[in-house]
Amino acid sequence: MSTAQKIIASTSGVGGEGAYVEDVYSTFVYTGNSSALTITNNIDLDGEGGLVWLKNRDQSVNHALFDTERGVGKGLETSTSAAQTTAASGKDLGAFNSNGFTLNTNYSQNVNTSGDAYVSWAFRKAPKFFDVVTYTGNSTARSIAHNLGSVPGMIIIKQLNTTRNWEVYHRSLAIETGDYPYILQLNRDVAQIGNQTFFKSGITSTEFKIAHYNAVNQSGGSYVAYLFAHNDGDGEFGSASDQDIIKCGNYTGNGSSSGPEINLGFEPQWLMIKSATESENWHIWDNIRGVTTGGTDFVLYPNIAANETTSVNWLDFTSTGFQLSVSYNQVNKNSAKYVYIAIRRGPMKAPENATDVFAIDTFTGSIPNFISGFVTDLAFARVVNSSQDWNWGSRITGTDLLQSNKTDAALTDSNKTWDFMNGYNKASGGADSNQVGWMFRRSPEFFDIVAYTGDGTTAQTITHNLNGVPKMIWGKRRDSSGNWMVYYGSTLYAVFLNSDTNFTGISPFQNIPHNYQPLSSDSQFAVGLASGGNADKSMNTSGAEYILYIFGEQTGISKIGTYSGTGSNVDVDCGFSSGARFVMIKNVTGGVSGDWNVMDTTRGIDDYMKFNSTDAEANADLIDIINSGFRVKTGGGSETNASGNTYFFYAIA
Repeated sequence: MSTAQKIIASTSGVGGEGAYVEDVYSTFVYTGNSSALTITNNIDLDGEGGLVWLKNRDQSVNHALFDTERGVGKGLETSTSAAQTTAASGKDLGAFNSNGFTLNTNYSQNVNTSGDAYVSWAFRKAPKFFDVVTYTGNSTARSIAHNLGSVPGMIIIKQLNTTRNWEVYHRSLAIETGDYPYILQLNRDVAQIGNQTFFKSGITSTEFKIAHYNAVNQSGGSYVAYLFAHNDGDGEFGSASDQDIIKCGNYTGNGSSSGPEINLGFEPQWLMIKSATESENWHIWDNIRGVTTGGTDFVLYPNIAANETTSVNWLDFTSTGFQLSVSYNQVNKNSAKYVYIAIRRGPMKAPENATDVFAIDTFTGSIPNFISGFVTDLAFARVVNSSQDWNWGSRITGTDLLQSNKTDAALTDSNKTWDFMNGYNKASGGADSNQVGWMFRRSPEFFDIVAYTGDGTTAQTITHNLNGVPKMIWGKRRDSSGNWMVYYGSTLYAVFLNSDTNFTGISPFQNIPHNYQPLSSDSQFAVGLASGGNADKSMNTSGAEYILYIFGEQTGISKIGTYSGTGSNVDVDCGFSSGARFVMIKNVTGGVSGDWNVMDTTRGIDDYMKFNSTDAEANADLIDIINSGFRVKTGGGSETNASGNTYFFYAIA
């Protein structure tokens, strides 16, 4: 068995299951402490090897790269041509771990200054994703073996023992006479450089060929090469080992704020772009620091030491790729050519435990205010013991907040910020010990979020990444007033999350008047116009901005359905093993009003609140928790258990 085949075998599970993107890549933000600091990102760098790329987001200091082939304490800086530096004892990156890495005290690369904000990008060696190779130059054209297991989409080479530019091969650069005469340089903003045949023809899945030039092959010189794959329908990731997770491609700018839309076949989480034909900076975005749909984005520049900037709406990540939002020459000059590398958003693997994707927490008194234990994509929070609005925030819409008890447009609250890694953070403005936060993670089969712009058609197709047919959808217009539209089945009455009213005679399948129409695919559904010009009930007004919260049903983790009230105890079997932690119940009987009652075990199962109301929590014996789900009690009346009434519920284990 070849080395590449051995690595492929080591990254694949039983029964044809492949590795997942969350196994091989991580974006992790942290705050420096100028002391030992362990970053747990669940990437096995010790056993499998790889690269850690660090940048101080607050200060103008150089990027710092460390890899397992060169070893700990040996740093490179993409923003300079400097040779490799060796840290003093006990400084810089001190260890590659089986679940991340450990930083020691700060040194020249500035990786751990106390109080500064940092980002780390970790790339694990894995077939058809990433590899690291070191070699010694000999000034003779030659082949360098690698274990990528596929033809590289991009190769970055740096000489370690002297000052030298970072040389970049990208598959999208022009090809002449079988060689690759055009290169880019990672430490410079220059356009592609011609007549530099550093990379020779014959780049394959097991080797790449370099010329005799000093830039990549000086006799006695020490070099490192970072190889990034390009999946083109041949990725071997996911439960069936058939998904792509990395793309290296190109596009042509159009000079418009409605820029090109690039279809990757997946939603990205990390993206690097460089103009091939213009002298412009390299740019890196990721969805942890923030790519805000319709808002400003957090960007860093590999070729310069500058701190992070957040003043431009560069682009949006979509369910299938990304779309440029500016006419700037940096990323979208008319007729200019740009190259990119993009990595798929995770997680790809369906959750095994509800606690991995849903959490409830009371105010902590520190940052983050509410701790989830996972990367948070949606949170809603409010003070529970007094009359207050609900505040809903999602990671893809930044500081925009929605309120489920109102039809108002989203408000922008600069006091609301996110701790993307571990929960929800309300930096200031009234958070106190009586506030509670409910937090969700986007995950296959469980939950997804899509933001989109209406096109004014009868039915616009929406692509999502739930990896299953949605059982419930909540949708809200963000840029103007509008009802919260709820889909939960074709034969039930139409309901609004902001209202206790059930509207009879309104069905999602009656020309999609103002709701949703699931399609046959588990990756798409349609959104439609409101009948009679009722824009407040539309999900597709031309030019309007919307957000969708898309919920799935996963065995043992979440359950969405209905039950019939009897006036006596009703046991609702959700298929759980130790009961429900969260239960939402709504009376959906035609002509009968019913609040959106929310109960959970963190506050106490007898304390209920209402999504559609500012009311403080009240106490009543509405439900009990049973092992398989929950029991609706006899005393709920019309709200939860009137005889003959139909009730809709959402439960999470």
